[in-house]
Amino acid sequence: MSRPDSEISARSLAHVTDSGAADLTTSGETAGVDTISEASTGTLVIDAPLVPSESSDADNDSTVVAQAPDPVTSTASVGVVSGLLSAVGLGSPLSTVDGPVEPLPGVILVGSLDLMRRDLERMNDDQLAVDTQQVANTLTAGTPSEEWVPVTTTADSDSGTDPEHPSWSVPDQLTVEPTSAERATAYQKAQTQRLDAFNQAQAARTEAFNEQLAQHAENPLGALVASAAFVVSELANTAAVVVTEFVNYLSFAVTEFIHGLTDWFRAPAVFTGLYGDPDDSAQYWRVQTAENCVLQSAAMIVGQLTGTTPEEADIAQKAMEADSVANPGEKMYEGLHTQDRVDIRDAIALLESDYGITATLTKYEKTEGNLALRALAFALEDSSKAVSVGVQGGTIWNAVEGDPLPGISSADHQVVVTGIDFDERVVYLNDSGFPEQGKKLKVPLDAFMRAWQTDNYETMIAQLKQPNTTASEPGSHRISSPDSGLLLEVA
Repeated sequence: MSRPDSEISARSLAHVTDSGAADLTTSGETAGVDTISEASTGTLVIDAPLVPSESSDADNDSTVVAQAPDPVTSTASVGVVSGLLSAVGLGSPLSTVDGPVEPLPGVILVGSLDLMRRDLERMNDDQLAVDTQQVANTLTAGTPSEEWVPVTTTADSDSGTDPEHPSWSVPDQLTVEPTSAERATAYQKAQTQRLDAFNQAQAARTEAFNEQLAQHAENPLGALVASAAFVVSELANTAAVVVTEFVNYLSFAVTEFIHGLTDWFRAPAVFTGLYGDPDDSAQYWRVQTAENCVLQSAAMIVGQLTGTTPEEADIAQKAMEADSVANPGEKMYEGLHTQDRVDIRDAIALLESDYGITATLTKYEKTEGNLALRALAFALEDSSKAVSVGVQGGTIWNAVEGDPLPGISSADHQVVVTGIDFDERVVYLNDSGFPEQGKKLKVPLDAFMRAWQTDNYETMIAQLKQPNTTASEPGSHRISSPDSGLLLEVA
């Protein structure tokens, strides 16, 4: 903001707030200003020409009226219009005047407080109509250099999310089956993926055709035949996609109709009670001594599925010797005395190669928290499975008592989920980043969902590899008589 060329008053600032205009105070002795008051209109007579500030701009929301060096008087009246000072009789606001205004016989500032209030209310209404706009209006007149106090009116916008129902929130009664809205979203997502795949394949076919067409540059007839064949082929492919999508839509519509009839006669089933066994799983908890939460979570998974939790040094040594699948050409882990971290994909490969455990890794959209929570609950209900998830550790640790281990990163933290109590709305974790409290750590469901959403609801579900079985069980013998057709099985 520009400063006036010289001080006109000890204090001359119009303070404007959302509630209206305040008093304008000037010192007649120091500024040579005569004050006239009548009704709600304040009139200031200033023996100074008006010069627009160099910082004034036609697109600016602030205008500074500064005293010119030549004290010749002028008599142009200035009105407050839409938050700007405009020179009455000059035909345009001061902010649009190029260069200095010719000195006039005197200046009279005329501003109705009611008009100022009306204009400010109008500006506030305009601000509320635009979500992302922040408007700053400053009305300043000859203030001393140490007291530049701009008057600001702002209208902050909401980010578009519902504060009462954020995307990670879980309803009080989570249905076992996805809701109609969730099914519709899933259908649209799958349809988008199918169409994207078709478009990519079509683009590849078009590129190959263009290369083929270039080879027929000297054979117009061959190019024409190839073009006709390509068009017919693409029409057939497009027709097949249209028919497939129509069939998919009919199937979806019929399924939704059946769901609607079912829900009409009986209430949808909801999750209640405890899923998982946090008491039994607590014995497999281990604490980490380095930045290896993923590796220690894998160790706790091994404990849950096999009954024996590997020691931190043992599983770390295996990771140091194994080749990384996430970073080809490197090892999975550099060692406990480093700041290196194990990639979740390497942990899955290590579980399969060294511990006979298969695992699947799934991530969800930010708005699919309830779908992810259902899958997590179903996995916990199956005692043959164990679950590890990626979370924002700081969100978890701020929601529980105690402090995590020093030096443990709060971002991209890996924990093992051992139970969910839908009645109490709590989640039980085995967290290697906490000392003794990390065993069967009890976390509010909402805090867990917020932390889990940060990592796109990353979920690793593990189980022991299924052994290959033959037609007859080991240790048994089948004896049959071709004459009688009698089949006996002897252990």
